[in-house]
Amino acid sequence: MDSTIVRSAIFSYRNSEKTENGEIGRAAVALGQAKKVVDYISTLDNKVGKQTSGALEALKSAAKTDSTLKLAGKVIDFSSKNINPLICFSSAIDVARSDNTEEALIVNTTALATMFGTEHLMKNHLESIFTQAGAGIMKAKGKSELVDKAVTSLSKMKYAGKISPIAQGVAFVVGSCTAYGVGEKFGKLLVNGVKKEKTEPVNQQTNV
Repeated sequence: MDSTIVRSAIFSYRNSEKTENGEIGRAAVALGQAKKVVDYISTLDNKVGKQTSGALEALKSAAKTDSTLKLAGKVIDFSSKNINPLICFSSAIDVARSDNTEEALIVNTTALATMFGTEHLMKNHLESIFTQAGAGIMKAKGKSELVDKAVTSLSKMKYAGKISPIAQGVAFVVGSCTAYGVGEKFGKLLVNGVKKEKTEPVNQQTNV
């Protein structure tokens, strides 16, 4: 299992929820991320994987004669390959629908910039961090009874090999969401600072 699939599944669910809460631009993002998960499942050499693969093949065959299905397939395929641009487009919709577009633009820009920057760093370094952490745990084996018990217990688990990808996927989502929240708060601080600068000259004139 790839950590990318784990985070795609979580992000797809989160974006589906956002769509239900009125952020209509997130619908395409959720579809694109869901497609990545479905594509991965279809490659699995088990009953679910084979059934999913068969269903996808049936849809592709039907799309050859049905223009609506063909268009839908192209939209979903495009969405899966252009997640970040679609997130930006979704934010642009939110800004346009906002009562104060200038403030919304500042907040959305700082939030997305912080999120994308953090995601870039995590894509480059998160896997190596987990690898180093795993190596450190293995080095500690034999030196700590607690570590020995933990390693022994994990090695006996049926899905032990999937723990690291799942942990990486969850860590990526947490990091991404946290970065967005920090960027959003910074944007709001900027907005409040601009508001303060605009009101101070008015207050000074009133006191004269």
